[in-house]
Amino acid sequence: MHGLAPNRSGSNSEYRVITVTRCSPHIGAEIGSIDLTRPLTELELVELKRAFTENMVLFFRNQKISHEDHVRLAEYFGPTGTHVGKKTHSKESDDPRVRKFHFDERSAEISGNSFHTDQSCAAIPPLGGILYIHTVPPDGGGDTLS
Repeated sequence: MHGLAPNRSGSNSEYRVITVTRCSPHIGAEIGSIDLTRPLTELELVELKRAFTENMVLFFRNQKISHEDHVRLAEYFGPTGTHVGKKTHSKESDDPRVRKFHFDERSAEISGNSFHTDQSCAAIPPLGGILYIHTVPPDGGGDTLS
């Protein structure tokens, strides 16, 4: 399957195995034709890294990933770090490299109201972060991009 994504100069660049649909002229792209529940092929990885470099923010729709899948995706881009923040709103996951947050109608405070989890405050900030939202409220709260 082929997908076209304009690069920063506005021309089109072809992707051979993944699809890349730009979300705006400046930042963000939706990635398709990729299954994050299995190891990526070398070509998928090359194209994914290129899409990240060209778009800076990537969205993957309808992916049901495990903590293991989450960590594998992160490690394609380099070593994972340790979160420097308090664990006030997070619960332990089955992998210490993954922080699990849960908020519902009974939560007094939610992530992002008084702090950020992107680790930009770390002595050596990470290349990026991976957020996996599995439940979005019906009123659209928590939605990063429509």
